[in-house]
Amino acid sequence: MDHSKPSAIQAFAVSHSEAGAQAVSMAAPIDWKATHARKKARSLGLESDMSDAETLAANRVMETTRQRHADEAAISLLASMEEYYQPVKHAVHSFADALLQMRRADPSNIELTMLGVARFLREMKALSETVNAQRKLASAHMANVMMGTGNTTIRHPQFTAYMGEPARVAIITDESALPEDVWTNPHPDRQEIATRLRRGEKIDGAVLANGGPPFLAFRDRQAESSQKIDKEDAA
Repeated sequence: MDHSKPSAIQAFAVSHSEAGAQAVSMAAPIDWKATHARKKARSLGLESDMSDAETLAANRVMETTRQRHADEAAISLLASMEEYYQPVKHAVHSFADALLQMRRADPSNIELTMLGVARFLREMKALSETVNAQRKLASAHMANVMMGTGNTTIRHPQFTAYMGEPARVAIITDESALPEDVWTNPHPDRQEIATRLRRGEKIDGAVLANGGPPFLAFRDRQAESSQKIDKEDAA
């Protein structure tokens, strides 16, 4: 193991914050040395030779460094969210201005009224597209941080945020080996093949593959409570 190689969180902090980079670079040598010393002692069967004070000190060093890394990751995450928000902020301002102008339009002039409504609808479309685009970028960023820090489930009184797994997809490895009942001329029915493979069936000429990287998903806590009550009633 290369103990000079930074962790995912360190790389994350370094790429987003100069202050974070300095703090991580200062703390990293202590962390790696302490970790390496303990692993080395364990591999040689010498861990019992470490005094309680030495073990406690090593644990404190590692815990302090981990907390520093987590703090830097949190600061960097918030800074990144601000960057993702800026295009949305501009789109909201444009939309609000179009709404104000539409409300001020002279209803006795149909052409000017329609012009104001057209601009309002155009800005509404632009706002929707901007929000969706920035949400995807921010969600992907959040998912990376959740996986990097190991906090893959976040519970809020109203919802649960967690790492969702994309549905596995069917990969055709040999069309000539596919059974006749999965063909929809002139092509094989990939959806049917995937459904049957997910059920555990074996289909010659096809295998399941990952549908993509994990993604940030949300589950409503009220719905979770309802499902729990339903299960208890059924029991």
